[in-house]
Amino acid sequence: MKMNTPTYSIRPAEATDIPVMLQLAAAARAIMRKSGNLSQWPDSYPSAEVFQRDIDRGGSFLMLDGERPVATFACLPGPEPTYDRIYDGQWLDDEQPYLVVHRIASLPEAHGVFHTMLDYCAALSGNIRIDTHRDNHIMQHLLECHGFTYCGIILLANGDERLAYQRISPQHQPTDHGKADRIARIRQMEQSFDRLTAAVEKLSAALDAYKQAKKDIEQLTAYYDGGAWRSDFEADEAGLLPADLKRGVLSEDGLWNLLSECHELIELTDARLS
Repeated sequence: MKMNTPTYSIRPAEATDIPVMLQLAAAARAIMRKSGNLSQWPDSYPSAEVFQRDIDRGGSFLMLDGERPVATFACLPGPEPTYDRIYDGQWLDDEQPYLVVHRIASLPEAHGVFHTMLDYCAALSGNIRIDTHRDNHIMQHLLECHGFTYCGIILLANGDERLAYQRISPQHQPTDHGKADRIARIRQMEQSFDRLTAAVEKLSAALDAYKQAKKDIEQLTAYYDGGAWRSDFEADEAGLLPADLKRGVLSEDGLWNLLSECHELIELTDARLS
């Protein structure tokens, strides 16, 4: 026997709906835990303050089965700051305005919620982005079934990673192929820029360490060649130094070998830099 999918209605959420929205979030959290998603949405998230911010931005919605709330979601205009940088991939389009869907929560017995929610958001924009937890296999399956493309990894404000998806309806697909090539070129050059910036920072730190190392070598060489090392070595052999004194520098072969190796490295480095 074919089961009928309920016809849901959607309205903007209000502050008075927050207690119900928290209950819906708890129900969604229970679904996550049951499916093996153990770390997404800790007990304190989404909080009443988070829902209030969505309401204040005009992007919080409640889905009803008759008069009964069965789901909630946020549909907010971009740009989303955490989407500015994406790793191990790229957005389908990074030029056009888009909507972001967050905080989807529903009762376990409510079916067809995601489809209804997506139809509502698609009527507002054909360019939609969503991110989800790596362990949220239910959401990943829904996104793939509804035409979303996996684009890469984004980082939340706290550094946690999320899998990023985007769906663009045909009328929103970019048609300026020259622009697409230009964007791809800029992205490639940006990666080179980032690598070079990191390399310069490391090289600068290495040069600073190199300058300090030359000073240390000069100081230790003078210590070894000037007779002070021999005097300290003999005092140690005679038991005149505290037992707990760190004395690696008095190793008979250790200092000599270290200085010899350093002089060889300096000669090699100076030759490469000249």
